[in-house]
Amino acid sequence: MRLILFFLPFLLLSQKSFALHRLPYFKAYSVDIRDLVQYRTSHYHKDLKVIITSIQNERPRYFPNDIVYFQEQGISKFHKKNQIYGMYINQTPYFSEKKLPVFPISFFIHTEKKGYFFQKFLIEVNQNEVSRIKSTQLVPTEKTKFHLKVDLVDRKAILTDKIYGFQMTYPIGVGGFDPGIQTRVPEGLSTLKTPLFKEAQLKKFDHNYEDHPFLPIFTRKGKRQTPFGFHTRLNPSLHRGFVSHGCMRMRRKDLYELKAIVYHQKRHFIPLDIFYNVAKTPSHPYPQMNFNYAHVINCGNKKNKAACTDKDGLTQMKRRHRRAPISTIFGYTPQGSHATRNQANPKKNS
Repeated sequence: MRLILFFLPFLLLSQKSFALHRLPYFKAYSVDIRDLVQYRTSHYHKDLKVIITSIQNERPRYFPNDIVYFQEQGISKFHKKNQIYGMYINQTPYFSEKKLPVFPISFFIHTEKKGYFFQKFLIEVNQNEVSRIKSTQLVPTEKTKFHLKVDLVDRKAILTDKIYGFQMTYPIGVGGFDPGIQTRVPEGLSTLKTPLFKEAQLKKFDHNYEDHPFLPIFTRKGKRQTPFGFHTRLNPSLHRGFVSHGCMRMRRKDLYELKAIVYHQKRHFIPLDIFYNVAKTPSHPYPQMNFNYAHVINCGNKKNKAACTDKDGLTQMKRRHRRAPISTIFGYTPQGSHATRNQANPKKNS
């Protein structure tokens, strides 16, 4: 008996160490598993790659035969067909009785028969193959109730369902810096061209930008449309930096996924809050561009600063090849969340 009591702490410690070996997954909540594989942000990206490959090669086992992964190219041809949009881990992976990793993964899918829906699977991986897959729940998008929060400094959008717990995190590009030219701020401070919003909305609104969806932001209770919104990237790849005139840029897969949820979820609109910082939310592995940021050009002088517009009526901005001055953002508190206090006031006629 004494011998057992002597070795018991060591046995418990070894089990705890074994469990800690899986902790990197805890940081991967709400990130598409294809991003986890591409950027190798998990110790088990090889297992996730097996899942992705298996579903693509053996999809008749789980999905309609003609289903495809969402394509960045040729969207006009693909976005109405049967396809898988996102694949997210929203629950903690665990070991099966055979000591094989089991991944609870939520898929966002569109088929001609069922429309848009979420489907939860438990997927077990044994080395280079999927050894078991089990569907545990199918939820039509119409039954969900999502809320969108944007973290401007970390350049991410977090979409969370309050009923079933689905969550997706998207990397975004946000507005450049205004060093007190269009807004009143103390000398040496700046604001971002993407404004803060509280209790705003995204709702069904048929409008395109560069032949892809444009999702405008409406003010509280959807009463007024603002000039800001979400649209596609302008470069071959998303620049996750401070790069725009105020709109938020997304990868096309993420944009089409967000649009589908806005158009088909329970309320036909999604509440939206935009903060400088949102505490205790998942990070995304997509690379951030912390250098080469955009800033408003001063077309006046030091005493009388003034912005000017281009032929399209947009504020003229210029790229600056240095680290983005995040610490100069007026009202931003790095340690806190929902930093909406001490906002700058726009100048008249700017």
